[in-house]
Amino acid sequence: MYKRLHIKYLTSAFLLVLIFSSCQDDGTTVPDDGTFGYKYYPVAMGKYWIYQVDSTIYDDAGANVISSSSYVKEEIVDFFINEFDDTTFVLNRSIAKNLNDEFTTTDAWTIEKNEFMVARTEENLRFVKLVFPVGLDRRWKGNQFDELIAIDVAGESIQVYKDWGDYVIVNEGQTLNTDSLQFKEVIEVLQGDATNEIERRYAKEYFAPDIGMIKKEMIILDTQCIFCPGESWEEKAEAGFILSQTLIEYN
Repeated sequence: MYKRLHIKYLTSAFLLVLIFSSCQDDGTTVPDDGTFGYKYYPVAMGKYWIYQVDSTIYDDAGANVISSSSYVKEEIVDFFINEFDDTTFVLNRSIAKNLNDEFTTTDAWTIEKNEFMVARTEENLRFVKLVFPVGLDRRWKGNQFDELIAIDVAGESIQVYKDWGDYVIVNEGQTLNTDSLQFKEVIEVLQGDATNEIERRYAKEYFAPDIGMIKKEMIILDTQCIFCPGESWEEKAEAGFILSQTLIEYN
């Protein structure tokens, strides 16, 4: 039954002590999923998420601005035990121009989740999406690769992840509305927020309990227009993209 909407490791000694001590028969309470926040990234065979993706791409030194909407489906279709004895799930990713169209598979990514963290490998880039236990101001290195790597965006080579720095939980327990649906106990993970004269980098993801990621925002823009006082990044951008990804269906 699905719901339809409208619209490796954290090696903290303290965390290890907490986990092991919770197993002792000394009257203490064993931490549950709610305590550690595992519910913010549920993974299981057959689970799927469908997102509406709205994007604006800046090309040809800003002369060509292309806006589009599409739909992305992510579905867990397989799993295996990796070399660290953890379960790795295979995430099938597909795309459709319209919601009623047949989805076409584009990628097979992976998700790895254990008691310390959850990580995704996308296009051979590894991202630690969350660490456990979750909590306000919790900080970690999310991008497990060289952040100066260049990514092709509409024929332009862009350092998408430059200056992202640490991921940090900047809000928790909030209520978030996407069109007519309301999500509660949402956490916000700020992945990057950096600006200089020629580059704008911003990325944030939102997670809801027992659902996973419900929203993603990215602003990745470059310009050579140094002397453009009063112009917004949308006005002076010459390369890059703005992306909004919102959950519309899941099971």
